[in-house]
Amino acid sequence: MIPFAYLAIGIRVLIALCTRTIFQPDEYFQALEPAHHAVFGYGHLTWEWVAPKPIRSILYPFLNMPIFWILKSTGLAETVSLILVLKIASPKILHGLLAAGTDIYLVETTRRTLGSAYVGTAFLLSLTSFFNALALSRSLSNSLETTLTTIAFAHYPWDASPSLSPQLIFNRHASNP
Repeated sequence: MIPFAYLAIGIRVLIALCTRTIFQPDEYFQALEPAHHAVFGYGHLTWEWVAPKPIRSILYPFLNMPIFWILKSTGLAETVSLILVLKIASPKILHGLLAAGTDIYLVETTRRTLGSAYVGTAFLLSLTSFFNALALSRSLSNSLETTLTTIAFAHYPWDASPSLSPQLIFNRHASNP
């Protein structure tokens, strides 16, 4: 699994760093702006954060807070030439690493449920998925949820038998709660 992990990390971080577009405004307003606001004391917070009873949790933005805190406490955030590089690239690297978790744990889930013969195919399909390339490394809560769900599937106590087809394995678990 180690070679798969290195390849997934390399590709997902590269995709994250090369992404120069916006998919939807929540990329910034779900995680990056609240984290920046919490650390630096300024930034735009949407109504979801400033309502008397905010409807979003601080847990997801909290993942980005250590990055901004390190930049602030070391003074690197104030260096004009480094602002763009560090404030933009650091969260992208974090979210690229999180996105790689989807690929890494998909390999484990595939190995446990379908067998080692299907691992390479599942890994290739995940890495070459246009939607994964578009969305996984972005700072959207749904991207993290995808990774966490994949990790949960990898740790699920699957009862795979080589004599059963994949369809039967999934149907059997769905019918026995």
